Amino acid sequence: MNNTFVWKYVGQFVLLMLLQVLLLDKIALWGFLTPMLYILFILTLPFQTPRWLVVLLGFGIGLCEDCFSGIMGVHAAATTCIAFARPLIMNLIPSKSAIEEHMRPILWDMHFGWFTAYSFLMCFLHQFLVFFFDAFSLAHCLHWIGASLINSLFTVLLILVVQCLFYNSSKRY
Repeated sequence: MNNTFVWKYVGQFVLLMLLQVLLLDKIALWGFLTPMLYILFILTLPFQTPRWLVVLLGFGIGLCEDCFSGIMGVHAAATTCIAFARPLIMNLIPSKSAIEEHMRPILWDMHFGWFTAYSFLMCFLHQFLVFFFDAFSLAHCLHWIGASLINSLFTVLLILVVQCLFYNSSKRY
């Protein structure tokens, strides 16, 4: 890995955390709808990133969110789980073409259908785990499954907007 590559992802980590903490965590539509854009960091890590590093980065970004949100352990556990499940979810979604070394799991490299399905599954798993770990009970499970679904849809919409605005199809790292 070269320094430009590393600094690009350090910058993305910091930018997504600042956006999440300073803006998105303040949104609570209907008392539960809060977009979790910070998981975009885990979603867009290159395919060839070692699994141990993805899991470690997932734990790190989740721990940062926990520190700022005051809910200790919930986000760290959820992002660690989705980081671990990332290759499994990627393999669940059929791709029209073979994944090449220069490709990343972003909208421009993997096409709309694949990226939307991948983002939704990752977001839903994350939201489901956040609500489950927060409640740590099966009481009201239909409520938090519904909240997970709505939060996931809202987060995926926001992820697609960010992908269209800030990710360039011509840049290859």
